[in-house]
Amino acid sequence: MNLDFSKEALKSGSSYVSRKFSLNFLHSYFNIDNTFVYKKILMIFFPFTFNWEDDSLTRPDLYIPIMSFFTYILVKGMYYGLLNNFLPEKIGLIFTRLIFLEIVICFIVKGFSYFMNIKIRSLDMLCFSGYKYFTILFLQLVPKIIIIRFIIKGYFYTSFFFFLSRSLKSRLFNEFSNEKIKKIYFIFGFVFMQICFVFIFS
Repeated sequence: MNLDFSKEALKSGSSYVSRKFSLNFLHSYFNIDNTFVYKKILMIFFPFTFNWEDDSLTRPDLYIPIMSFFTYILVKGMYYGLLNNFLPEKIGLIFTRLIFLEIVICFIVKGFSYFMNIKIRSLDMLCFSGYKYFTILFLQLVPKIIIIRFIIKGYFYTSFFFFLSRSLKSRLFNEFSNEKIKKIYFIFGFVFMQICFVFIFS
């Protein structure tokens, strides 16, 4: 009898927790497969060749930003290791600084979106902000030869600008059709800020 009561209590408790702390809102951000990841990466590299009317591909995801974020931290750790300057504490320090940076970016963007009366989901904003780490990773692999480096970096900056601005445009203008001029200013302000961070980190 007591065992049955305990099972019922546990079941009720689990149901309550599931209702109150559901993570279903994250499902769309991780609802991906290998094909999506492959096409998304190509879209970041070659955004000029894709059909931006395809909502299934332009929707933001968290998989690529999160994987790029942690890969960037690991690459920085490897870089310190090659310089014989690696300490485990540096990984934690890099992680903390980047998390703090993303929080600051979130507050800044949410503040501007509030004053400009532009609605954007916090998780969407986190996705768009996180894509910069993917570009930064590849910029760090660019050869040190000045002319080649200049050309490749110029292309990556241009492609990232185009990718991010079109992604934001697809998201904002699909869901909220009013105040287009404000949204254009908001998009270019956000993209310019992300480009600045790409330049600093790479």
